[in-house]
Amino acid sequence: MVDFSILFIVGGALCFVLTGAILFFFRKPQPEAYLSKLLSGVLVIVGLSTFNYMLLLSGLMKLVPWWYGYGIPLYPLVPPFAYLYVKGSIYRQSGLKKQHYLHFIPSMICLVAMLPFYFGDGAEKVKAVNAITGNLNYVYYYKTGLIPPIWYFICRPLQSMIYQVLQCRLVYLLVFKPAALGLKKQRRQKKVTNWLLSFVSVQGIINTTVLILTVIAYCNLSLKFNFVTTTKTPMVWESVLFFLLSLILLFTPTVLYGAPLTYQVSYELEDHTDKTQNEVILDSLNLDNQLFVAEKGAELSPEQLNEYIRQIEGHITTSEVFRKRGLSINELAVDLKIPSRTLSQVINQHYNQRFTDYINTYRIAYFKKLVVHGDFKVLTLESLAMDAGFSSRSTFFSAFKKNTGVSPTDYITSLKKKADTAAG
Repeated sequence: MVDFSILFIVGGALCFVLTGAILFFFRKPQPEAYLSKLLSGVLVIVGLSTFNYMLLLSGLMKLVPWWYGYGIPLYPLVPPFAYLYVKGSIYRQSGLKKQHYLHFIPSMICLVAMLPFYFGDGAEKVKAVNAITGNLNYVYYYKTGLIPPIWYFICRPLQSMIYQVLQCRLVYLLVFKPAALGLKKQRRQKKVTNWLLSFVSVQGIINTTVLILTVIAYCNLSLKFNFVTTTKTPMVWESVLFFLLSLILLFTPTVLYGAPLTYQVSYELEDHTDKTQNEVILDSLNLDNQLFVAEKGAELSPEQLNEYIRQIEGHITTSEVFRKRGLSINELAVDLKIPSRTLSQVINQHYNQRFTDYINTYRIAYFKKLVVHGDFKVLTLESLAMDAGFSSRSTFFSAFKKNTGVSPTDYITSLKKKADTAAG
């Protein structure tokens, strides 16, 4: 009779390994390439550890006795990989720093301890595998290296919980106190923040489960203790979490293929001001985008204008409200608590633009920053334009050419030529 719980566990592990492979091999710009490799390491190692469990449980490890024990130095890599991934996602880190290598000391200790077993007699490996597959409780007793195996099972959940606390602290600060991390709370953080919350939460459930199982096993260190019955049900639920986490990744391509979280975009609006909009045809504009031109003598004083500009630019650059598609002048006025008529007058008097063109300058500056970071290599121009706040491809192309004098494609081509010239 088919044991569907076993199939489910194998399916969950396979999801992790395949998703990890996609993350590792899919070409992405920095820092997404570095972050994806960290996340890939977490998923693949967890998936392989589950396969290891199934090989032992089914007795199939006897067919590959040489494989037994190779996971021991890999398991201590999961907590630091996960922690560095969360930290790197928040701070947009693109590589390991010297101090980060300290996190891998436990793995190196395990590797050194297992070397005698790895390079030992093949007959000894077969003997160890036969004993352990005959009774899984021997996994706590059968010494296969310099360190008694019980210490691996005690230290592993303790290490995981320490890193779990560190990750929870980072995510808590990201959600509630971004200033403590030196970040500005921005609207575009939402998708990646939600993903990090899911990622850390799933880890928390798995790590807590492993800790409980370890305590149960340690309190019943006996060859008569039914290890399989105790662990199978939690492994099934962990596999459910594997599936859910993999689905979140696969259906959130901006996370899977690289999602900028804290790009620092410089909005030099004076370089993008459209000087051709001096004449405004009111009846050709929608009400939300109408520019209520001030009558002679009704212009704001320089002091008033500067104060309004400070408020407007500060709010737009901090909240990135321009990335909301279909943003209207009335919505922005409500956010700023400024009458829409005054807001349109400020934009007209200072920038000599109508509201739509003014907002598009921010969107185009944001798009240019994405291009500089190489996002166009993995995402279409249309998806980048949508991310910047444009409602359609045609609107984006029209606004970009009007603002810069060239099409987005020509702009990217010119950047490539400059890069090739500089490299050559």
